[in-house]
Amino acid sequence: MTRVVAAWDRFWHSPTDPRVAAFLRIALGSLVFLQFALQAPYVLDWWGEDGLLPQRAARRILDQDASSLLLVLPPVDAVVWTAW
Repeated sequence: MTRVVAAWDRFWHSPTDPRVAAFLRIALGSLVFLQFALQAPYVLDWWGEDGLLPQRAARRILDQDASSLLLVLPPVDAVVWTAW
């Protein structure tokens, strides 16, 4: 057990080069930005009231315990854009 604790401590607390973390943060931020940029033209096609799964249909097929901000708010285009 001591070896596991030592490895854990070494992994989290040993000095490392900050350039690796900076690169990973930039890469992740770029991927998130790319995801939003590629998805933005289709927001209403997916989540709008006239989209692939309108709110009425989603309420019928989803589990009663499922929660989504888009199911609570009114299905108005401005609200869908704000919640997205």
